[in-house]
Amino acid sequence: FQTAIALRETLYRLFSAVAGRRPLPPDDLARFNQQLALALPQLQLLPQAETLGCALGWDANLTLERPLHMVLWAAAELLTDSRLHRLRECEADDCTWLFLDTTRNHSRHWCDMAECGNRAKARRFYQKTRKG
Repeated sequence: FQTAIALRETLYRLFSAVAGRRPLPPDDLARFNQQLALALPQLQLLPQAETLGCALGWDANLTLERPLHMVLWAAAELLTDSRLHRLRECEADDCTWLFLDTTRNHSRHWCDMAECGNRAKARRFYQKTRKG
């Protein structure tokens, strides 16, 4: 359980640095690489009958660490993805969520328009009507 929490915090600091256009924290990157090295031996090429090719998958022997290994791999894929520059931090003052801005003009401000975006717009409307 503590390993999962530590991984969550490490990933948040790494992705937050990317979203903030700051260098990756060296200690967090080292911790991530250490955990990824433990996960990689569980990764395998698995045959795909439909395509006659292979896909990456995980060792069929389920271990307690397997979910963490899958998270590590997904994080590694995102950290090496060409869309990483679209990673953003929600602009709501009370939110710390990160998201990929997939809008055409890269102008998304909030993790979720229904939650953070709506609150921000309502707050701005309230302040505008209060003044005038």
